[in-house]
Amino acid sequence: MRAFQIDDRVKWTHVCQNGKSIRMTTREGKIVAISELAATVKFRGKTNVIRLDRLRHADERSELTDMLSA
Repeated sequence: MRAFQIDDRVKWTHVCQNGKSIRMTTREGKIVAISELAATVKFRGKTNVIRLDRLRHADERSELTDMLSA
């Protein structure tokens, strides 16, 4: 696994729950700041703080793809 750096394009799985329904989507953004445990990622003009263990590089397979192919 490659280390994350500022300006890396990354993706993660976003999970929303509405009643009994769960929606999972893959989001992609760019790292603007990084710490030991989390990264600040710019996504659609907003910034989100996301744990590093939830992030993958943009050119890697997503968590959803890994779950479906298992």
